[in-house]
Amino acid sequence: MKKLLLFGLIAALAGCGSVVKKDEAVVRARDATMESAAKKIIVTRETTVDGHPKFAELGPIQGRCGNDPTGQETFPDDNLREAAYRKYGDQVNAITNAYGWFVLGNAASEVSEPGSSQGHFECSGTAIHFAEAASASK
Repeated sequence: MKKLLLFGLIAALAGCGSVVKKDEAVVRARDATMESAAKKIIVTRETTVDGHPKFAELGPIQGRCGNDPTGQETFPDDNLREAAYRKYGDQVNAITNAYGWFVLGNAASEVSEPGSSQGHFECSGTAIHFAEAASASK
């Protein structure tokens, strides 16, 4: 009886691990809708976007990037556009004040060159929504 109970407990714990991993995979999945929306997001180092004088700040955003925060590279973790879409949804039209910095990896030393396998770039900015985009659709 003890062996049967122990086997049941082990099976239940193993099942929980796979459910958690499956749920995480669903949450982290890059679906076609997110990829399409993320590609349309404008990223600039400037404080405004040319041609869009009216906008509302949604808030700060942070993600992975190459050495250029305005790039469209895809990473195992969210790039800046994907992180903005996950946090603010399809209301994000652009990211302003984009900048990046090099993060040393676990095995890196201070002398590592940016972009080496010893670390990665992260980037940050401010997600914005164009005010005229909302009024134009009404």
